Amino acid sequence: MSQKYIQSPEEFDKDIKLNLSNILNDESTAELSKKQKLFIMVSVAYGLKNKNLVKDILADHNSVLNEQDINGAKIVATIMAMNNVYYRASHFSEDDELQKESPRLRMNMMIKHGLEKLDFEIACLAVSAVEGCQKCVSSHIAALKTIGANVKQIQTTLRIAAVINAMNTAILIKD
Repeated sequence: MSQKYIQSPEEFDKDIKLNLSNILNDESTAELSKKQKLFIMVSVAYGLKNKNLVKDILADHNSVLNEQDINGAKIVATIMAMNNVYYRASHFSEDDELQKESPRLRMNMMIKHGLEKLDFEIACLAVSAVEGCQKCVSSHIAALKTIGANVKQIQTTLRIAAVINAMNTAILIKD
């Protein structure tokens, strides 16, 4: 994915290619490990429902993420797909009564994902940012700060989400 995409000849997505290259460069995003960056990338790609993008990311970096990580990325994408819709709609409604209601949605995998808490939360933040759920973004940033994440880790997570989202758009409009 990364090298093949970066080397493609399209001019309209030149900035996206440069940003992707910077994200993959450990010096540019040293606040997160390579595994964390790739976990975010795969989680966002699953959230975007782009199996080819997932395959491309994993093809270039298959030795970094294990099956538990890949399953975790699927958990993040599916749980956030549900939560982002519910909480975004509830928040947009500006109805205090509705917002006080329990969502009554099963979310056991938010606890039983088997991943490092930081890794899970950064991926949830990234997917929620792409989905545009203000309530979820705020909640995940608060959770990250509670477990000791710093603003650079949070900002890098958002950069990665933005670039993978843009890369997905560039891939789709090339076809």
